[in-house]
Amino acid sequence: MTTFEAVMRGDRHIRPEVRTYRFLTLEECKLLTGKVLVRDVHGRIGQVKILSVQLWKTRPDVKVSWKYGLYDYGKELITQDADNKFFVVEVKE
Repeated sequence: MTTFEAVMRGDRHIRPEVRTYRFLTLEECKLLTGKVLVRDVHGRIGQVKILSVQLWKTRPDVKVSWKYGLYDYGKELITQDADNKFFVVEVKE
């Protein structure tokens, strides 16, 4: 599994703490609930609330609906062909 380093979105320190993360697999995305860490378009880590996880009987895809803050909503479709590049987990060393 490939790992990458990033900082939290809300960290306003002069030298923010850099942590190591990895992307979730398809099987891990099927089990998402509660609050999860995500990587935004700027490469920073934020926390979103999972609203729903949609699974299909005929295909192994997962559609995850999420909410950030008061007004930001989104959906991510994760397939076997296109790996997850949104949901992350911190790697403890």
